Amino acid sequence: AAGDQVSPNNVTDSIGGCIYVFQDMRNGVDWDIYAHHLDMNGNPPNGIFEENNALESKVFPNPFSSSAVIEINFPGKMGNIIFSVYDLLGNKVLCQTVNSKQQTVNMSGAKSGIYTYKIFSGTSAVASGKLMVE
Repeated sequence: AAGDQVSPNNVTDSIGGCIYVFQDMRNGVDWDIYAHHLDMNGNPPNGIFEENNALESKVFPNPFSSSAVIEINFPGKMGNIIFSVYDLLGNKVLCQTVNSKQQTVNMSGAKSGIYTYKIFSGTSAVASGKLMVE
């Protein structure tokens, strides 16, 4: 493409290919971010597909000081559901099995700050969000 393409970065797609992103000035006015997916043979597939298992979740109160409630709008029977919390460096700080649509999350002893959470059904992440410990 015309213009500058800079700052490339890539990650695996976990099936032998990769996804890479870069900054692009092809419009000559300002920077845009582009991403491409290549399969294991270096060919672009027909797009990037994500499994759509998304469900609604919320943490309340948020922010909180020691504990909060995670509410999951899970259609059907609750199966093997795991709630994991990560600090901003990606370190897992909490992991617990969820056995109801509302469950208490205890973060007492955690440092004040912003954390991310993921909810897993089996091995797939089906929801994510942020929470703040005061």
